Amino acid sequence: MEAKIINCKECGRLFSSVGGIKVCTRCRDTHEKEFQTVREYLYDNPDASLKDVEDDTGVSHESLMTFLRDGRLEFKGENLLLNCERCDKPIATGRYCEECQAQMAKALGAAGKEIASSIDASSKKEHKTSFHSKK
Repeated sequence: MEAKIINCKECGRLFSSVGGIKVCTRCRDTHEKEFQTVREYLYDNPDASLKDVEDDTGVSHESLMTFLRDGRLEFKGENLLLNCERCDKPIATGRYCEECQAQMAKALGAAGKEIASSIDASSKKEHKTSFHSKK
């Protein structure tokens, strides 16, 4: 992998990005500390609302929503905070509902099989059998 020098999308500082990471180490460390704070708070207060977590921990609403979207947090209850990015159905965590995940996995599997069969077909055309006579 090749490292690229880019600006951190959080603080604007230049850093060496490997693997498409868009946030510098300092900001990632800050996010991880925030996540650990939230995790510990929810361990002690499992029925807390998003507003409670935000008020009691000082972690921003944006950070909490990022943790939800990344699938690192899940709030239980009637008030689902996220919507599936594909069908807009309310979801508890992540980016897609279970139905859309299953449909996309099925489509991806079918596409993979189609690509594999086309590769097999093209490689068979390239490898012709030839016969030689012995002297």
